[in-house]
Amino acid sequence: MLLVGLLLATLVFGDRTFFAGVTGTSASQREAALLELLDGIDRSELAMGAFNDGVGAALAEATTRDGGLAAAAAVARTGVDALSAVRAELVPSTGDGTVDAVREAYLPHLDSWVDFMAAVAERPELLFESNDQQPFLLLINATATTFREATEAMIATDPGEAVVELAEMILDRGFRGFEGEAEL
Repeated sequence: MLLVGLLLATLVFGDRTFFAGVTGTSASQREAALLELLDGIDRSELAMGAFNDGVGAALAEATTRDGGLAAAAAVARTGVDALSAVRAELVPSTGDGTVDAVREAYLPHLDSWVDFMAAVAERPELLFESNDQQPFLLLINATATTFREATEAMIATDPGEAVVELAEMILDRGFRGFEGEAEL
């Protein structure tokens, strides 16, 4: 009899399941949402890496200090545009607590990079002023730690293999081994 009551209390509407007044997503929907989110995060992280590589190349290839700074500022503007485009894709909430926790942990990290790149675009000499860089580095690293912890907590929920592989790759490439260090 209890089973009948539970079956009657369950209603599927579109991609949402309503069960005794609680909404949620199915495991396959959660996995798809996590893969989409992690793909966007990966693209964001690649843009951050491209910024670092691009600034290094701009400075190494410059024939004058002013030329190098101008090229670094251009790289930073490109980085801001790239990250802003990715961020726009990450903004909508899914309504799934697991997915949203990872997303909400990542957005401040992405924003801290946008702020740093925007500052470099405005004042590229910031790249050579460690005291002025320090607030940016501290925020980037603090938000990286928050994202790493949220992602590791998500991995502990035992999502699908593809989610774990992508999350582990992202964490290994840019979020593990730098704890406490001011690294860009």
